[in-house]
Amino acid sequence: MRYWIAALLWCCSLSALAAELVGRVYWAQQVALSTAVAGVVEEVRVSPGQRVEQGALLLRLRQDHLQADLAAAEAGVKAATLRWEEAGRELQRANELYERGVLSDTELVAAQLAEAEAAARQKQALAARARARYVLEHSEIRAPFDGVVLRRLAQPGQVVAVAMQPPSLLVLARWGRLAVSARVEAAVARGLRQGMSVQVLWRGKRQPASITYLGLAGDASGQYDIRAEFLRQVRPGMLDEARLILP
Repeated sequence: MRYWIAALLWCCSLSALAAELVGRVYWAQQVALSTAVAGVVEEVRVSPGQRVEQGALLLRLRQDHLQADLAAAEAGVKAATLRWEEAGRELQRANELYERGVLSDTELVAAQLAEAEAAARQKQALAARARARYVLEHSEIRAPFDGVVLRRLAQPGQVVAVAMQPPSLLVLARWGRLAVSARVEAAVARGLRQGMSVQVLWRGKRQPASITYLGLAGDASGQYDIRAEFLRQVRPGMLDEARLILP
C-alpha cells in the first residue's frame, strides 16, 4: 500500500514539474540588415536600443553617383522612345506607299527592321532605367517592421562590398513579439504540437502564448526543445527567466 502511495505521489510530482517549465525570454524575431548594392556608408541614423517604425530610414549609402546614373538612364529612355516613335511613323508611311505601289519590297523591309531595332533599343533603355532605380532604392536600409535596434555594425565612411556575401550592417528585432524557450522531457513532448496554446508567466504576469517550435534537442539528452511566442510591449532583459505553463 505504501509503495502505491509513494508511486502515485512521485507521478504527481513529475506531472507538476512537466506542466511548468523554466525558460529564457528573448526577442522572437531578429533580422540582420544590409544593402543589396555596394557602396560607401554616408549616414547611419539609429543607435542600439532605439525604437523605429516600419519604413523609417536607418542607413544610407552615398547616392550622388547613383542619382547621376538614374538621370542618365532617364535621358536614355526619352531619346530611345522618341527614336522608336519616329521609326513607327516611318514604318506607317512605308506601308502606305507600299500599298500604293510606290515603295519596293526591299524598302519596306528596311523600314520594318528600323522600327524593330528602335523598339529593341527602347526596351534596353527601359531595362537600364529599372536597374538604376533598383540600385538607388537599395542603397538605403529602411525598417521592415516596427522594431528596436539591437546592434549597429556600420559607421559612416565604411565600404560595403556585396560581391560575395553582404555584410550585416544593422540588427533589428520586431518590437512587441517575444519568445521563451525551454527543454521538455520526451514523455511530455508527445502531448504537444506546434500552434498549441500555452501560457507564459513572466515578471509576475501571465501571458497567452502559442508553441512555434518543438523538436528533438541536438544532444544525447533525449529531451525536446520547445519555443513559444507571445506579445508584450516590454524589452526582455539579458538574464530574464520565465515559466512556460503547459496545458
